[in-house]
Amino acid sequence: MGGETFRFYQMVYTGVFAFLGARNEKKGCNGKAHNDKFDIDEDALYIGAACHAAYAIDFLKSNID
Repeated sequence: MGGETFRFYQMVYTGVFAFLGARNEKKGCNGKAHNDKFDIDEDALYIGAACHAAYAIDFLKSNID
């Protein structure tokens, strides 16, 4: 892939692109994205889930149409 296409979604809908740090040298999770050595430290996933939930709750509480 030559680039990220998320920007096309944001041309229609307002959004946020966030990077969740899931690299962990001790667990061997340090490969670059888009190759066979890529892996993530799944212990970091709850942080991403909490961020998504907090964003959704804040949005639903707002007056944004």
